[in-house]
Amino acid sequence: MTKLMTPLLSARLLICLVACMCSWQVSSEPLPKELRLVTGEDFKPWTDRSLKNGGVITEIVQTVFKEINIETQVSWLPWKRGYQRVVSGSNDTFGTFPYSYSNTRAPDVYYSIPLMISGLTIFVAKDSPVPKNYEDQSALQGLRFCTGLGYAIDDFSALLEAGKITLLRLANVENCFLNIKAGRADAVVLNKHVGWGMIQSLYKGDHGFRALKEHKPSVYHLVVNKTYPNTLDILHEFNKGLVRLQKSGVIDAIINRHMQSAK
Repeated sequence: MTKLMTPLLSARLLICLVACMCSWQVSSEPLPKELRLVTGEDFKPWTDRSLKNGGVITEIVQTVFKEINIETQVSWLPWKRGYQRVVSGSNDTFGTFPYSYSNTRAPDVYYSIPLMISGLTIFVAKDSPVPKNYEDQSALQGLRFCTGLGYAIDDFSALLEAGKITLLRLANVENCFLNIKAGRADAVVLNKHVGWGMIQSLYKGDHGFRALKEHKPSVYHLVVNKTYPNTLDILHEFNKGLVRLQKSGVIDAIINRHMQSAK
């Protein structure tokens, strides 16, 4: 897969996902010549309108569709609104990205094979009492978590349901860092690259944050409308195109170019 994945994880995913791809029944209907997609802002370096080609994952998705001879129009909307547009199929929208797997989303959309895998972590203030390499989730009890609308925190749902943590949802996840600074929140769960990118855009010099250990891989997908005409055919071809570009080194080249420019 990409250089941000471990070889073992990549091998397991490829075996599983290629098996899934082979099991799909693909029709002989022609693919569309153009598709409408939607994504959101403030998710650097993966997606943001201010970034070159819309960010790493925006460029990956559009490049894969070009590989299978489909042009794409990308709209930029608030995350929750964009996702609902895909689920409902409004405005003839086929898919959105990047989304991780969530039990609450699974009934609504189909997932592509992984576009990218990177580490998911918790960001806290430097003076937070939670140790970086905490042993289990009991160390997180009492924290006031913060996240953005449309973001999933399934890994901590048991703590939330038990009332052992609280959750503040904001329209813009960047504001979670401002709330931590102001003492109104304690923690935000984000991909490590996205989190550090937000911190660097908000603060110059000593920012006052630290990241706890990576507690799981953050696996990003294209998610698509289930009732769009020939949706599984399109997704099947997209997955095959993605695998070809991963094997040829095109995906790694896109990632490396963006990461170098972000330094």
